[in-house]
Amino acid sequence: MWDVYLFDPSGATSKRFVRVWDWVRRTRVAARHVPDEQPLCCALHPSGFMAALGSSEGLRTYYILRRELLPVVDLPVAKCSVARYSHGGALLAAVGRTNAIVIYPAYYGAGGGASGGSPPTGGSSSHYAQRSSAGDSGRGSGGYSSAAAAAAASGIGTDGACVMRPLFVLKAHVSTVTDLVFSGDDRRLVSSGAGGAVYFWDMSTGARLMELEYVDKQCVYYTACYNDRHAAAVVRTMDGRVQHIQDGQLAYELAGLGNDASPMAITGDGLTAASLGALVPAGGVPGLPLPVVLVDEGLLLAMRERLRAMAAAVTAAQKEAQYQVAKELESLHAAAAEQLEGLYEARLALEGERLAQLAAAKDDLELSLKVCAI
Repeated sequence: MWDVYLFDPSGATSKRFVRVWDWVRRTRVAARHVPDEQPLCCALHPSGFMAALGSSEGLRTYYILRRELLPVVDLPVAKCSVARYSHGGALLAAVGRTNAIVIYPAYYGAGGGASGGSPPTGGSSSHYAQRSSAGDSGRGSGGYSSAAAAAAASGIGTDGACVMRPLFVLKAHVSTVTDLVFSGDDRRLVSSGAGGAVYFWDMSTGARLMELEYVDKQCVYYTACYNDRHAAAVVRTMDGRVQHIQDGQLAYELAGLGNDASPMAITGDGLTAASLGALVPAGGVPGLPLPVVLVDEGLLLAMRERLRAMAAAVTAAQKEAQYQVAKELESLHAAAAEQLEGLYEARLALEGERLAQLAAAKDDLELSLKVCAI
């Protein structure tokens, strides 16, 4: 599955849609018209059954049904510009106008993240909301002082809408947060900002890992990836530089890769970062020079043609080598056949000489017998 949103830059609200596509079958799964929202970002849950849409109004999550997107909850993240689900699907990270990164539980009612979690004495959350609203004043058997408190703890607002409280609110960036990325095991979150800051966060406590962070006020970071192989971050700047940040230091840097809007990803082995029109190494070996491969579109096509020519040359060389081997085998076979023919002729000559000797001996014997008879 692949998530995408369409927004008409001319401002025509009739063309503002959220669409979910089946990439394998190349068909549209579901769509929703959002005329009152200006989409800024979107994210697809790893399960493929949930999606999040960030807009100027806030962040809204949806259930992906057959041919329909069902709204689940509105989250107060004004001007949500970046939203990311964790790889395991349990967390949803988002950032908006305040530059504070908000971590929500991806599933409504999961754990303690959905507005107070489970009721203290068991039962469904809607059951407790109804009990408090029915007349439980003070700290009654339900454990809530008012209907609003019960509704807030149950995850249901006073107007009946779903409410979710954040697990963490991560505050450190003083400028626009440009990208968020979870580690492969979802234990860490990396955030990059336009102010030149790359921060690492512990998702079990919400604490900032200050020994791993890196700040360069001369850089404007746009895209980030997490390198699980080296427990490091690979980020790209506005001018196209790609930096490998590890243990709070700039391990190395490569210049001139794509542009600020180009997407970037790291291969599964953690050795190569792939960007639009560029392949760069994502992890160096201590004590060894770093191999650098920079490829733009023109060089990529030229290299592709060169590889094809080299493959054709190798095939021709293999055929030529096979032909030479066949010729050598043929000459060896001819020499062996000639040698065998010579040996056969020599044997025939020896057999002829022996027959001549036997005939002479026979004649001598017959002559001796005749002499004796006389």
